[in-house]
Amino acid sequence: MAKYTYTITNCNGMSGGVWARAYETRNAARDAIAEAYGWAEAVLSPPWEQTTDGSDTLLCWSAYSTQEECDADQIGAHAPWIARRSREPTDLVTIEEMPDQHRSSHRAAGNWGVYPINGATRREVSRDEADEIIESDPDGYAHIVD
Repeated sequence: MAKYTYTITNCNGMSGGVWARAYETRNAARDAIAEAYGWAEAVLSPPWEQTTDGSDTLLCWSAYSTQEECDADQIGAHAPWIARRSREPTDLVTIEEMPDQHRSSHRAAGNWGVYPINGATRREVSRDEADEIIESDPDGYAHIVD
């Protein structure tokens, strides 16, 4: 599962529909803007930062129908924009871990093998819990499975 979601906002008075959902990738959000406006494709500006009322800083991209429009309006004053947001801590991710009973043989072999043959386990946990597990893994094996 991705670390971020991408939302569309500041859409010149448009609300609901395409603007009301979160996208897994920036490109999916870009394509949704192009489709909603009837553009062949959307051109994205270089990223810029936007601070919210909650003092969160979002990485954002403005979307345009042409590169010329993009070059003329880099701050997104006249365009919809895509904001990258961190996922909620309750979002689940799949984490792969190596049980203690298998660690010594993998250390001796000098490699960790390949799941599931290597004896590793996978489970779903919250993103926050996954980060804690990864940070506390003494061998650095634990990781989030994409």
